[in-house]
Amino acid sequence: MPIFYRIKTIKKQGLLLILSGLVIAAFIVEAGLRIAGFIYMNYRISDIKKGSLAAKNVIKILCVGDSMTFGDGADRGFSYPDQLEKLLNKNSDPKFVVYNCGMLGANSSQLLKNLPGQLLKYKADIVIVMTGINDHWNLEDSNYYSFIHNKQSSPIYRLDGFLMKFKSYKLLKLISMNLRSKISRDTKIAAELLKAPERPSTPKPDIEAKVESELNRAESYWNAFNRDYESAISILKGALDLDPCNKKILSMLGEIYSRAGPENFNLTVETYRKIIEIDPTDINAHRFFFDLYRRQGKVGLAKQEAETIVCLDPGNLTFRRILATGIPCLDEEEQYKRLIIANIEKIAELVRLKNKIIILQNYPNPHYDNFYNSAIQEAAVQYNIPFVDNKAQFEKLASLAEYSTQDYFISDGHCNAKGYRVIAENVYNLLTAELK
Repeated sequence: MPIFYRIKTIKKQGLLLILSGLVIAAFIVEAGLRIAGFIYMNYRISDIKKGSLAAKNVIKILCVGDSMTFGDGADRGFSYPDQLEKLLNKNSDPKFVVYNCGMLGANSSQLLKNLPGQLLKYKADIVIVMTGINDHWNLEDSNYYSFIHNKQSSPIYRLDGFLMKFKSYKLLKLISMNLRSKISRDTKIAAELLKAPERPSTPKPDIEAKVESELNRAESYWNAFNRDYESAISILKGALDLDPCNKKILSMLGEIYSRAGPENFNLTVETYRKIIEIDPTDINAHRFFFDLYRRQGKVGLAKQEAETIVCLDPGNLTFRRILATGIPCLDEEEQYKRLIIANIEKIAELVRLKNKIIILQNYPNPHYDNFYNSAIQEAAVQYNIPFVDNKAQFEKLASLAEYSTQDYFISDGHCNAKGYRVIAENVYNLLTAELK
């Protein structure tokens, strides 16, 4: 009996040693990854520190948000941050520098994720936030999953969400994903490529050069600052006659059709189908169909597209989460409101921890009555954040007899230069009151 007991004890001790070793190894890996990340971040910002502005005679303002902050729909130099800087620097001492960190299509979770680095980089004294409009459709890096309370939110999934905070776990998970997905991915890609029609021989160099020239010309008519849809589409159609299977042409056409109004819906779908026919591994085209089927409530088809995307990109955590928890409905307004308010709370905490001023503003279009504006206003009240009510100001303008939507907005709902001027004036009025 004593011998068996000793063997049993030795086995237990050995098991404890192995477990202790694994815990220590995981700790060392985690610490190593965090130290490496810290060194890398310091390397990246070393040049920024050297060129920072003297704070004594300059007030620095950081504008964060999405395309409305970026200035989508107006000529370069006429976004609201650009126009705000001009307003503030009229006969002003100290001077103001306004940084525009608007990111096209960004959701509030992405803003929150990027903000620490931006605060470190720009050393801003004031942070102006406009966010939330994209949260219901853009699920990239979204904290949406923290607000899921249904049967699909299993304890295992919640544990996975907690462990995802650790870099060592993320690394192991990414390695595991790639190993498990390699065979199925390669098999699926090969099968899809076999279905693809044979592409015509590569165009002659003179045709390639002409197509590239036409693409550049189309981009000059259609970009973040210019929205001449008709000219860009006409040029791209001509380029497509020269090279019917050119993915660059088709991708740009698809994006333009999708932004040019609902009357182009069928052309948009047709164009992205053509892209998949040419290249079944094009992730952007599959993402388009995922978004389309999700909007249409075709959950089964949307799930198929999500599975294809994960197969083509095993490290895509956004779509892995979607497959693990189910496809979020677009009309879950209360969920998205909670998400926006929670993210704004964390944004305000980050800014205030740095002893900086935060200003929050809502979206301007008076013809939309959306949940995100009410969420923004609720957050402003709840967390005592100075608030610019753009919607109310534009509603006053809309009540005037001479008001025309086209005077302030382009067809897709973004402001034009005049609309951004109104936002800049609204922010200016609040800022001058706050700085007195």
